[in-house]
Formats: sequence, C-alpha cells, structure tokens
Amino acid sequence: TEGLNVILIIYKVHLVCHHIYSCLISPLLNFTLDCTFETTDTNPFLFWYRQEAGDFPKYMLRCYSNKAENAPGISEDRFKAAINGKSVPLKIQKLQLTDSAVYYCAVRPTVTGNTTTLVKNLWREDNTILHNIH
Repeated sequence: TEGLNVILIIYKVHLVCHHIYSCLISPLLNFTLDCTFETTDTNPFLFWYRQEAGDFPKYMLRCYSNKAENAPGISEDRFKAAINGKSVPLKIQKLQLTDSAVYYCAVRPTVTGNTTTLVKNLWREDNTILHNIH
C-alpha cells in the first residue's frame, strides 16, 4: 500500500525573513526544522509559530535558557525545541497530515534603537478615508 505524504512549508526567520523551502515526507517519521539566529542578548527567548492554510500564525512554543514551554494544545511528546548555541531546532515526532503548515521562528529581542510607526489609510472608492491603520 502507498502511504500519504505530509507537505511541510517551512518559513525560516533569521531576525529578518529568509529561506523558504518545502519538503515532501512520509507520515509517522520524525522531522527537524532548523532556525538559526543572531543576537547580542545573553538570554534570548526563541519562539515557534505555525500558520495553517487560510489562518493566522499561532504560537506553538518558546525556549529560553535551558527551558522550553509548549502552548496549551501543543503536544510536548510531538513538538520539542531547545536552544543549541545559535540555533533552535524544532523537532516534530510522528508527522501527521495535520502538521502541514507554514512554520515561523522568531527571536526576542529583535529590535534595538529607534522604531518607526507605519500608517496606512484605507480608501473608499470616492477617495475618502475608510479606516486609518497604525
């Protein structure tokens, strides 16, 4: 019999976004997504998120020092991560079709110095402002 394939679309973040690739892998296998980072912080927090098709990114887990905490509903048996030098690999055990998603990693702090605010106006067809987004 032929097995199902799980498609993982991985979006890897290195302070700013880069490296997009996809993988076709068989279910029930283990898979590791790597995320490298750079920071001057001696105790950074690393976060993993996943975004399923048609949905927004959802928090999965965070790592700091020698600890990792999974979000409620995220299995600690299947999803594990730990900071290893300048990387924080996400290990997914026993892949399932429901693991198909875009995965993001992020490091905190990510911004130093001055920040700016983006202001975008949404316009109606009659050229009047519909909504101002900050």
